[in-house]
Amino acid sequence: MAIKLGHRPVKYVPFIAQTSDEPFSAQDVNRLLSEAEQAYESYMRRLEADNLEIRARCDSQIVELREITGICADRQAASQAVIESQSSRIATLGGETAELTAQLEGLRASISWRLTRPLRVLSRLLRRRGDDQM
Repeated sequence: MAIKLGHRPVKYVPFIAQTSDEPFSAQDVNRLLSEAEQAYESYMRRLEADNLEIRARCDSQIVELREITGICADRQAASQAVIESQSSRIATLGGETAELTAQLEGLRASISWRLTRPLRVLSRLLRRRGDDQM
């Protein structure tokens, strides 16, 4: 025999522990069944309430994770823009460095630089001598 309790049918097992030799009356069986049905429905309500609470927490955490994901994506895009800007700046500075190095080498290889070497040496010696006297 199946009895419907709440949402699900529950199979009735006609064995109930007795404390005396007298059989249970129909009223006792009905009372016990009613108590069991109430306990079952109370348990199901608690489960449904717990389920709703857990779903609400999960939904809240999903929203929070989406916000964090958005923030991370924004930061990644900003970081990528900075990296590209800095890479461009490094390339520009590398070109400028190469150009200035070539100019300096050209200056040092020039005839005027070689001819004025004795003057530069004499100037350094005089400056050192002036620093030593002070």
